Amino acid sequence: MKFFTTFTTAALMATVSSLAVETRNTASSNIDLGVMELPVIPQLSSNETATGVSKRDVNLMKRESMIVDVWADDNFSGRHEALSSDLNHCYGLGNGWNDIISSLRVQSGYGCVFYVDSNCKGNTLTVRGDTPYLRTIGWSDVISSYLCYK
Repeated sequence: MKFFTTFTTAALMATVSSLAVETRNTASSNIDLGVMELPVIPQLSSNETATGVSKRDVNLMKRESMIVDVWADDNFSGRHEALSSDLNHCYGLGNGWNDIISSLRVQSGYGCVFYVDSNCKGNTLTVRGDTPYLRTIGWSDVISSYLCYK
């Protein structure tokens, strides 16, 4: 039995040593991977960016906004609300503010155009900064819509 095991081991070693062994230089940074099928790159729709985010969402992320502070009474007193406003967008005054504003503050670095009618129509007042007394210029309790810019 010992002879048979030794013979089998010798035969196996001879067979393995006769096989061709392929050597590769593993130090190379350019490794040949053979022929490969390239992945299909999906076409972007006209509404997408390369990150998969829609152009609308990108525009929303880029949209700049600011704050317009409004008060119901002169000299920044009475009911108050900070109106978050996107630039170059017309806003109608809701929530009880239509024809109620008596003083206002436009955030530094911005300007707003205030309108006597809804949908940014009618006579206008352009404001940059603080306006504590709209009454003195005939604009107390008449503002119905506004648009802000930089």
